[in-house]
Amino acid sequence: MILPIIAIFHLSIHKSRFTDAESYMKRTYRIVEFLSIVLLFHLVDVSISALQSHIPLPIGGPLTFLIFIIILTLIFILFIEAVYKAYRLYWGTALYTHASSANQNLKNQDDPVRALVNFVIYNFATQLAYVCLKDSIPDRETEELQDLRDFVDEVDGVIESGQADTSALRLFLAAAVVVIPVFSIIAYMISIVTIPFIDVLIIIFTIKVAKHNIEVPALIFGTLSYPNFIQTNLRSLLTISFYTVSIYWLFFS
Repeated sequence: MILPIIAIFHLSIHKSRFTDAESYMKRTYRIVEFLSIVLLFHLVDVSISALQSHIPLPIGGPLTFLIFIIILTLIFILFIEAVYKAYRLYWGTALYTHASSANQNLKNQDDPVRALVNFVIYNFATQLAYVCLKDSIPDRETEELQDLRDFVDEVDGVIESGQADTSALRLFLAAAVVVIPVFSIIAYMISIVTIPFIDVLIIIFTIKVAKHNIEVPALIFGTLSYPNFIQTNLRSLLTISFYTVSIYWLFFS
């Protein structure tokens, strides 16, 4: 019931000339995100219960939820890309901006540790932006799209000269090397309060996949700007921990 109430307020704020819509979206986005994740888990829970009454499923618990939500997410991504041609373009643009920011910070950074972090972010974001943008930039002639084409051409030149090798699989594995230990630490800290470690770890991954379904339309269609979407590392860890404990209590305790 809270979700449609917030949606009505969102609509009224967009229609009004006297309100700060950006500030309101920023303040309410995490509430909408959390309630949307709960709603998605509930829908999956109902679907699993309906299926199990007809077809006995060989697995149960959090792992079943993870598989169902991954399937729903893949369908959702294919739908966004097929209908709007926006999924790869948006994330490629966001990562290109992220890489440019990291490159600027790298040039102005005196601290060697922070410089190394910005260098890693720059390289990873640049390669992933290239993978997303290649063959996904529309034919329209605008200054912004031309900047993206120039970026893709520049990376193409680096790849052809043999100085780089961009692979989506390699980037995915590199991200996993960073993400899996972080999620494992969060799961271990939460599991101290008698929650099974493996269940918590699977729920964290499931929530991250579920979050993607809320983040994509919010960012692509302008509900939330990318700078307001980004959280600090500490806030991000606290958010995912709160989501995990809440989802476990609601669906698996």
